[in-house]
Amino acid sequence: NYIFLYNIETQEKKILVQDNGSNIHSWSDDGTTLYYSDINNKINSVEILTNEVQEVGEGRDPVVCGLNIAYKHKGKLIVKNMKNNDEYTYNSNVYSYCFSPTGKELLIEDEMSFWTVIKNFFKNDIIFGHRIIAWQYESNKKTTIIDACLSNVLISDWK
Repeated sequence: NYIFLYNIETQEKKILVQDNGSNIHSWSDDGTTLYYSDINNKINSVEILTNEVQEVGEGRDPVVCGLNIAYKHKGKLIVKNMKNNDEYTYNSNVYSYCFSPTGKELLIEDEMSFWTVIKNFFKNDIIFGHRIIAWQYESNKKTTIIDACLSNVLISDWK
């Protein structure tokens, strides 16, 4: 449940978070703020210099890019602008995701489409699995990158 901040030079270890509730957390672009999900399914930010904690929203597995935060909540993927509170919703089971370098898209691992299952069934190809898509959340445009792959690809970097 702990997240530590470790100084490599001084080998000093400091407890930053004591109520971590998920495997994924994310840093602000300037490295001064950590975003994480607590054990009560709340997304919090903690300023590492002041230890000030603020609740950002409700959900799990936050990933931050600039002023945008992506997280899972009630079987959906939410992208929220933390400055103006604009929200975009991806209505599907999402397993892993990350922002593009521009922050305008997310690379997402979700369930493979029904049509891919049917097509692959007749080709004796994989019929249970996931797909990888790029989602332009502001326009809700989805582009399939890989239409069939094994589960748990764990997307963590656009590169």
